[in-house]
Amino acid sequence: MKLKYQLFIVLLVASALLIALMLAVNSVSFQRQFINYVNSVEQKRLEPFIDELSSLHKENGHWNWLNKSNWGDLLRKHSVEKRAGLLGVSAPPPKRGAGKTIPKTSAQKSPSRKGKRPLPWLTLVNAERQLIIGRKNGHARMQWLPISTNDEVAGYLGLMRHSQLNRRVDQEFARQQKRNFVYAALAMALLSALISVLLASRLIRPLTAVNKSIGALSSGDFAYRASTKRKDEFGDLTRNINRLGETLEQNKAARQRWIAEISHELRTPVAVLQSEIEAIQDGIRTADTDTVQSLHAEILRLGRLIDDLHQLSVSDIGALDYRMSTVDLSVLVANFLGTHQHSLDAAQIRANFDFDNASIQGDEVRLNQLLDNLLQNTLRYTSAPGSLSIDISRKANNVLMTWSDSSPGVSEDDLAHLFEPLFRADKSRNRKTSGSGLGLAIVQKIVAAHDGSIAASHSDTGGLTLTLEFPALKQELS
Repeated sequence: MKLKYQLFIVLLVASALLIALMLAVNSVSFQRQFINYVNSVEQKRLEPFIDELSSLHKENGHWNWLNKSNWGDLLRKHSVEKRAGLLGVSAPPPKRGAGKTIPKTSAQKSPSRKGKRPLPWLTLVNAERQLIIGRKNGHARMQWLPISTNDEVAGYLGLMRHSQLNRRVDQEFARQQKRNFVYAALAMALLSALISVLLASRLIRPLTAVNKSIGALSSGDFAYRASTKRKDEFGDLTRNINRLGETLEQNKAARQRWIAEISHELRTPVAVLQSEIEAIQDGIRTADTDTVQSLHAEILRLGRLIDDLHQLSVSDIGALDYRMSTVDLSVLVANFLGTHQHSLDAAQIRANFDFDNASIQGDEVRLNQLLDNLLQNTLRYTSAPGSLSIDISRKANNVLMTWSDSSPGVSEDDLAHLFEPLFRADKSRNRKTSGSGLGLAIVQKIVAAHDGSIAASHSDTGGLTLTLEFPALKQELS
């Protein structure tokens, strides 16, 4: 079963359960509240009757005057026998002369009506809860309403409360309300089904687009992009997959360019070697010392290119071995310049070194490799006579090293590409002795392995400035 159908069923079932629960709660609540309403109406309508009983008790000073006949006259006078129908109780028929004044003494008693009993839903007791008229025993549903005289309780009128609806009109009204609840529940169920369909479609639609994007990427179509205007998590997912497609497309193009450039770089020394050897074979050139040295130089160039490619590839996959220890960068650079001073002198480059003592956590072997690549870049691309300035200083929590050489420099557009593998700024810094274009790319990898950063800019002497930042040693920071 597809996800959209599963989601629709789950939403619909959840809504149906909530609607059914609401319907049951509302039905029970309405039944109870309506019964309470009927009881409260009965109690409210008995207030004049209670006031009449209070006045008669105050005039007589006792309840002895009350008998079944007087009780019936009082019920008819206040139309209580009509209200009895609300409780499903039959009241005695009206008596002629029901409006006459109730006797005030026990001697003035109305003749009793044979066979008539007081209404069982009303009971009168005195202040001591002794039965005067009505049921002998109380009932759990009996509500006792006080009858007060001169701020004192003279008795209680017991009202039998409803536990169910007995009158036909009330039952019909209750049934009508339940039918209305059912109709409302059905309408809500239909509305919930419609909302479930719309919601399921809205939730599944971006997943379908994402699935289509992943399918396109899996088949190698890295140019495919899914359109989305959503601002929620589904929109973020779609945009992330689009960015993944862009990255894969860029990597594919970079890989193709990388293969083409490596093929070109390897083809050049191999072609030179082939032409030199074929010339010897054809007798055009003799295998003398100069020829052998030329062949050896091309082999060395080819070996350096292969070594650089190997270093860069193992750095990309994280296979370079780094053995970190405390390294004083100033001492390391000073020793390196002392070792390679003859190379600087041969290239007519004067080196200036200004430093502060600054230690970092690094691999001394890899840092020497970094310095060697920087130096080779300067030796290849700096015109003689030239200059090299190296400064090491502290900046906040970092150690800052700037490597600046003299002209020629690079264009503004080339600065952003200097650390790309096999890139050469041919227009401004091309030399017959140019390297493979991998030196600065390897430098960047070594700097990144030391949690540092490197940036290129124009130097004050018309050449190139490389700014390297390394995290300072924690002991020195403290």
